[in-house]
Amino acid sequence: MGAAKAIIDDVWEIIESRKLDRLDDVMATDVEFHMPGMDAKGLDQLKGMLGAYVEAFPDLHHEVLDYVESGDRIALELVVTGNHTGTMRTPNGDVAASGKRVVWESVDYIKLTQGKIASWHVYHDPTPFLTALGLAPGA
Repeated sequence: MGAAKAIIDDVWEIIESRKLDRLDDVMATDVEFHMPGMDAKGLDQLKGMLGAYVEAFPDLHHEVLDYVESGDRIALELVVTGNHTGTMRTPNGDVAASGKRVVWESVDYIKLTQGKIASWHVYHDPTPFLTALGLAPGA
């Protein structure tokens, strides 16, 4: 395991323990985050977004299925799970807790600069996540 994987492991420990103030230690202040339907520019925006996720899914948990690391770049295949037991705050309004379990799979591509995360791109199909919460057709 290289430095990039160790930092990613730290990030997930911070997220899952809900100690988001510790993200300052592992992320650049101008970090760029992108995933389908959501972007965050800067650490403050990212903390807000992640805070909304851990509020909505207090038991949020990830599993790394596989990863490839090369220098200051890493790509990971993940499965993330959680029970929607808290209010999910979104730019389009709040979504009341549904009690439903969600599972989403993603591939994340992360770049580090000077030992901190500078860019994090999440590639996933949001349909299963949205459907599980009743926010997409087929729920």
